[in-house]
Amino acid sequence: MDNPWTCGQGLAATAPLPAALGTVTKAIGTNLELHIEVLDAADPASRREREVYVALAGELSDAATLLAQAAARMAAARDLPMAPHDDQAMADPRMREAFRTLTDAEHDLAVLLETRLPEDRKMLDAMGRV
Repeated sequence: MDNPWTCGQGLAATAPLPAALGTVTKAIGTNLELHIEVLDAADPASRREREVYVALAGELSDAATLLAQAAARMAAARDLPMAPHDDQAMADPRMREAFRTLTDAEHDLAVLLETRLPEDRKMLDAMGRV
């Protein structure tokens, strides 16, 4: 590489991923909160569903907040000065394996989204016809 990125630039370039995950996570929680409003409070199954959705909405809100905070901190790290790195430690196979795990997870996420999105769009279209 002619001009390698600093670690701060790498963090900043990666920040959109946790930011987007936080946005999606918050949206899932919001949908659960709104879904609670349509449940029949007198029905036992609805009460159980409500309990689960309330707990999940809170957990998802907390997770979304943490993801947004991490993304902001990553983006703010753009101007970290380049620090010396131990080349021998960087050659540790665990470093490559950890990055492979990240790229595999990114791939799996992309596949999941490619699979879910068409179905979610169909549901959204059906909601507009109600």
